[in-house]
Amino acid sequence: DAALQIDRSAVESFGGGGRVCITSRVYPAVLADVGRAHIYAFNNGSATVRVPQLSAWTMRKAQVNVEKGWSAI
Repeated sequence: DAALQIDRSAVESFGGGGRVCITSRVYPAVLADVGRAHIYAFNNGSATVRVPQLSAWTMRKAQVNVEKGWSAI
């Protein structure tokens, strides 16, 4: 099993049941429009890789609770 999480500037790949993680920062020149983005799976090795299922969803915006007297650094 493998899981791939993609945000606006981060790509995280989890494998081995979550025991292995590869993280990379990316800075695309142009952000994809919602509903018009594409994802491609490719393999640089010599073995065949199958992607039997691929799911995607939109993340909600983060909620930030700020108390009076505190400031973010």
